Amino acid sequence: MADKLSEKWQERFDFFDRIGGEVATVEYRQEFRKLSFMQRIKIGYNIWAFFFGIIYFCILGLWKKGLVIFSTIVLLSIIVYIIESLGHFKLDVVYRVISIAGAAFSASTANYAYYLKETRGKQSWNPLEGFSKKK
Repeated sequence: MADKLSEKWQERFDFFDRIGGEVATVEYRQEFRKLSFMQRIKIGYNIWAFFFGIIYFCILGLWKKGLVIFSTIVLLSIIVYIIESLGHFKLDVVYRVISIAGAAFSASTANYAYYLKETRGKQSWNPLEGFSKKK
């Protein structure tokens, strides 16, 4: 597996391995705080997932999680549209917030989701898999 990963992905995977592969722990938070700002961005955030969302998740083979995130964004947008139509007012800012929040969520979960897929073979529909202390 290490052969097919880029240096950036190897660095991310090494960090997750070093903390025991669990991000919902005190050890993870402590180790994450020790990193420099740029290392934190590299480990905890994925710029490609921010801009390309479900497409990037599909490229990584995480189509289930990508589909759930995309569907949630669409569902929230439909709800806002219904509220907007019934109230006869504009909620453009709410649409932007939903879009940016969805993109930020994708970016902050992509790296760990890919780690779980590649190292443990976990590919559930839950985009928050591993982020909870509950086993």
